Amino acid sequence: MNTMQTPELEEATFYNDLPQTLEKAWLLLEDAARNGHSPMHTPVLVSCGKDHTARARTVVLRDTVRTTRELHIHTDSRSAKVEELHRQPTCQVLTYHPDEKIQLRLDATAIIHQENDVARDGHRRHSPAAAAISRKRHRAQAPASPPPVFQLTLKTVPLKRPSQKRGFATLPR
Repeated sequence: MNTMQTPELEEATFYNDLPQTLEKAWLLLEDAARNGHSPMHTPVLVSCGKDHTARARTVVLRDTVRTTRELHIHTDSRSAKVEELHRQPTCQVLTYHPDEKIQLRLDATAIIHQENDVARDGHRRHSPAAAAISRKRHRAQAPASPPPVFQLTLKTVPLKRPSQKRGFATLPR
């Protein structure tokens, strides 16, 4: 079920105009952070493993900050992705909206926040009930300390031209 409440953009303009493409991308990401039913609420995060192979996993988008091009994701500090991103903070986020037929591939640099104001603010907004549900889904015991907020700062760059494939836009390096 898609309950997206974003303004519609004129299709002809959207597919052929970079500012409109970026506007549509941010509208979808902002909706995904607020709307657990959005197909973009659970993007794929790709990092680099110790053996230099790609490590992809589904994460939950908790917040977006358009002005600083940030996506915020919460994770348990014991997860492999935290170690991987400490070692190599360059990563990608991939998400797809089947109704809109839009795929976003975002290059990013991960900034891991633990025991600072960003992490504390994230913990306050992540309710105890939501944390318990998350632990149950991941079959984890309650952590000794709260998990850090894992913040991705996107390094999006302007497209030279929108993709020729109808409905797709990628943000290359």
